[in-house]
Amino acid sequence: MNDVAQRAGVSYQTVSRVINNHPHVSEGTRSRVLQAIRELGYRPSKAAKSLASSQSNTLGLIVFGMEYYGPSQMVLNIERAARAAGYDLILSSLVDSTVTAMKASIDMLSGWRVDGILAITPVLGEASRQAGMLCPGTPLVQIDIALGMPAPSVIVDQAYGSCLVTQHLIERGHTRICEISGPLDWIGAAARHKSWLDTLRAAGLEPGPSLEGGLVGAQRVSGCASLIGSGSPVHGAGGG
Repeated sequence: MNDVAQRAGVSYQTVSRVINNHPHVSEGTRSRVLQAIRELGYRPSKAAKSLASSQSNTLGLIVFGMEYYGPSQMVLNIERAARAAGYDLILSSLVDSTVTAMKASIDMLSGWRVDGILAITPVLGEASRQAGMLCPGTPLVQIDIALGMPAPSVIVDQAYGSCLVTQHLIERGHTRICEISGPLDWIGAAARHKSWLDTLRAAGLEPGPSLEGGLVGAQRVSGCASLIGSGSPVHGAGGG
């Protein structure tokens, strides 16, 4: 920064004001500083800017299950939204959904002085329930946690979606409705499964066969083939 100040013929503090877009800099001075920055190829240090402003313009993202389509698409779109808003993103991928792993990721991201943390924690367990308590000093928003949990969160109403699908089959006259669910230790899959059962029972129907599948398309196809090959009469199928 001293080289920029010398090239532009201004003080170090003036260069800092230009970099931070301070309003009290004349247009002539601002132009000279920006020209010097371009000529020298200077890139402001984000770490130094963070210390000066107490804001890093960086978010942390914790994700479990990134090898699967749903979480990976969330990561992709969160990164795009963060970049569009002028934020960088630091990613921490959990190898398991334990409280220990969650705490390690939160501690690591907090060490980077992030402005906030997003956590994609789609599996049942203590990690998703305790995440807020593990992050007392940094704002945290959880994604895809259980409906009704007392935490800042963004949630898809999986139960409502499953109910609509099951009702659609019932309204078309189907009475023997089976289900191929996702892994039932995943919050969304468990919610869809319960809603499927509740919707059928509310309509006075006995649930058909239920097969717990995986999160990969081929596993769902295999599950469908298993149900068809079982010889059990099935009039409709709902995916969980």
